[in-house]
Amino acid sequence: VVLVVFASGVLAGCTITNGTRQDPGGWRDAKWGMTGPEILKAFGGEAVLLKEPEHFKDKFASVGIDNMPFPGIPTETLKARFLLDSTTKQLVQVNISPQTTTFTAADAERFYDALRSGFVQKYGAPTVKSQKSGTRKEVWLFPSTAVELSIWDMKPIKLLFVNLAYRDGKLLDSEN
Repeated sequence: VVLVVFASGVLAGCTITNGTRQDPGGWRDAKWGMTGPEILKAFGGEAVLLKEPEHFKDKFASVGIDNMPFPGIPTETLKARFLLDSTTKQLVQVNISPQTTTFTAADAERFYDALRSGFVQKYGAPTVKSQKSGTRKEVWLFPSTAVELSIWDMKPIKLLFVNLAYRDGKLLDSEN
């Protein structure tokens, strides 16, 4: 089974104070609307320019972080990609994925469960939950940010897909 994970904000950037969730406004030190140079400055030497930009539909990543530890699975390292809108060149999403993408189905489930457990602990219960055949999706909504955790089985191509995304909340209205 091949596992593909895009995650935008692994367990960072939001806190719960007196039972109230605080809006992360981005991921870690990256805030919505930042430019590539601003992201590089915010992360110091941790974030670097990618050798080649990575393209995602109407977005692109030219800045990233590699080899981040994942606390839920100590043997796994992650990479972050800061997605900028292709027109405005401003941050709209952060994707985080494993450095490697080959896992067993059981490993994929453990990865999803570790992410979910961490998010429930950090943010509380998800705002929205849905489940269909082969698909689970949970969303935590904040005024400026949507945090979405999904897992689905794409059986015809033997791909187990896990997605964790921190996205600029302003984009939700334009996407629906």
